[in-house]
Amino acid sequence: MLALGAMFVASCSNDDEKVNSLETTVGFQSETLTIKESVGRVQIPVAIEGARNGNVSFEVVAEGTGANPAKEGVNFRITDNTLSLLAKNDTTKSAVINIEFETIDDSEINDPREVTLTIKSADGAKIKNNKLVVTLRDNDAAFYEKFFGRWTLTAKDEDDNPITKTIIIRGAVDENDTEYDHILWVTAPALFNVGVNLDCEWPMEYTFDKATKTGTLSHLMNQNTVATYGNGAYEWVFKTDNGESYTDDPIVAEWKLGEGDSFPTEISWGEDHNIWLYQPGAGWWAMMYDVKITKQ
Repeated sequence: MLALGAMFVASCSNDDEKVNSLETTVGFQSETLTIKESVGRVQIPVAIEGARNGNVSFEVVAEGTGANPAKEGVNFRITDNTLSLLAKNDTTKSAVINIEFETIDDSEINDPREVTLTIKSADGAKIKNNKLVVTLRDNDAAFYEKFFGRWTLTAKDEDDNPITKTIIIRGAVDENDTEYDHILWVTAPALFNVGVNLDCEWPMEYTFDKATKTGTLSHLMNQNTVATYGNGAYEWVFKTDNGESYTDDPIVAEWKLGEGDSFPTEISWGEDHNIWLYQPGAGWWAMMYDVKITKQ
């Protein structure tokens, strides 16, 4: 348990120590907060609502809760336990005091941890919205973000000539985005030449199973336009095949963590999978197979 008290600047006047007697409330601005365990320091706002003619003070306690309780000094700490608010003759209708909350990062793969902050008592104000549940999301199992960056793509074309290109993998950074932890995007400048160089971009589906420490990366076929030319006069998608006809089935590569949960630096889709640069209504223009990416 960690108690926080609001402290105020002292002066020679006893009036400065007067407790607020006007109608005022104190409370958290939200009921839940999710942050990564690697985020470091976070300002957690506590709202003071209503005019004040004196000081407002309150006490907050922190307690590990949920299925995987966070521990003070192990998973988090509150670095600033001195909160200040000069409130004498303050007619402002609202103000904010920030609790400085600090996460403690580790290298352990774990389920999200939880801590509940509770406004236990207050002087000079009524308590409103007294609880905030903080979820510390594990970043060590968030290998989705570790795929971001520059990779080298190698493959073979339809004539078995080698292809070597630098690609960029990116993804959503907002955890509320529907693509976060699900879809990665590949950007490959000048991946194909069809008389002109074509810059390509396409999605990959990402999965990871913490229990088995294995995952998949899947090239998604015909999900979007991967390249265009001539202000949209020419548009291409990706297709694959089953040996007899084109299909839109995803091409899946499995990957797993190495010794000591090390991140893989090479992902391969194998020689049996073809990716066709396909123009609807006009057929294929180029092809690559035996696709492999290596982390730079």
